[in-house]
Amino acid sequence: LDRSKAVPETALFFDLGGGTFDVSLMDLDIANGLVEVRSTSGDCFLGGDDFSALLAADITKATIETVGAETAALPKTMQRINDKAEIAKLALSTSEEITINMPYITQSHPKCEATLTKARFEEQLTPLMERITTITREVLESTSDEGEDASKPTSVVLVGGSTRIPAVRRFAAEILDKEPCSPGNPDELVARGAAIQAGLKNGELDTSVVLTDITPLTLGVEQANGLVAPVISRGSGLPAVGEEAFSLVGRFDENNPGRNAPVRVIQGERPNAADPGNRLVGVLDLPLSDRAQPGSPTVKVKFSLDASAVLTVTATDLTVMREFTTVFSDTANLTQAELDNLVTMAQENAPEDRAKAAIQSAVASANYLYTEIEDKYLDKKEKSDIDPLIFSQITTCISTIDGALNQEITKIASGQQQAWRDKCSQTTALLNDAERELKKRQNPA
Repeated sequence: LDRSKAVPETALFFDLGGGTFDVSLMDLDIANGLVEVRSTSGDCFLGGDDFSALLAADITKATIETVGAETAALPKTMQRINDKAEIAKLALSTSEEITINMPYITQSHPKCEATLTKARFEEQLTPLMERITTITREVLESTSDEGEDASKPTSVVLVGGSTRIPAVRRFAAEILDKEPCSPGNPDELVARGAAIQAGLKNGELDTSVVLTDITPLTLGVEQANGLVAPVISRGSGLPAVGEEAFSLVGRFDENNPGRNAPVRVIQGERPNAADPGNRLVGVLDLPLSDRAQPGSPTVKVKFSLDASAVLTVTATDLTVMREFTTVFSDTANLTQAELDNLVTMAQENAPEDRAKAAIQSAVASANYLYTEIEDKYLDKKEKSDIDPLIFSQITTCISTIDGALNQEITKIASGQQQAWRDKCSQTTALLNDAERELKKRQNPA
């Protein structure tokens, strides 16, 4: 990196090695010593070995035609084929075709030849290039909510020996609409970076450049309705801090007005805590004071995620300003493949998840309002003191809410989801009207 560069820039690092592909979008502010990872993704089963395998398949076909399948399948023959495929891959980066010659595979077959062309090789690369394109676009689109300019890199850096292949360089240029560059030998860049990082950790090199990583999955708190309230979003730069205030839903036990509020920390991209793809990081039990009441923000939860992905959770009882803290150290113990699977699962289920979450939110809202009316009025007044029409409305609401809560939200058919949301919204409006009328009767002008 050019430390003399005074203007911050956004760079896309396109790393295609022998066995893996990684792409990272980074903000570089070298003058101030900051390198921030904004988004990253990859495929740990995509690399130069896959390219070589395509050429090896063509050489194997020619070998079978010459010496037969049995001889071609011998370990010694297969090793020779793989070695020749590597040679062909390098040669086709500068030549239009190459003839591979493997003499004396057997005594009766003194020569085995295969002619490989760049045109066919690049045609075979198309499916692999499509996988690379998909991953690269996912990284760029993950920051699209920050604006078009924010997600558009000002430079593209090629890393890894496989980026020497002309087809790869062309694909990178087409995807990003920008001519890529490779500062130095692309085969050596990763090794040089690892050596520099080791030097920084050992204190042998200047530490004026800081690499800021990102959180791979959203971290949040499970709410009473089962939905997850995000506190630190996926892709946030590390270290990261977030906090949210939560209200209690439901009434207190009259014999035990205080209670524990379990703060369940959830990691994942799906809206329901129990959804496949989400994981429970841990639980902090917060003892609430007897002054805590439903309906107002009662608990403030603060997440602090450090550069090593160690999560510190602090929960505060806002009624007495008493706080409890715990630490979770297993927020980054997933492989890249596992992370990719979880994100893909969330994307595939997003439409259905949004519909279910809307129903649960509507049910929780109506249920909370009913509990408010029950606590304030129904438990304190005789039935005869309440207008029969209002009492009838509230009774209807009870049936609606009970019906909704008794449903398994996940089994509500798509066609019924809007009807349920409408039903819960109507219930909420009805309860609001009832509460206003009860307040008027309780405090006449």
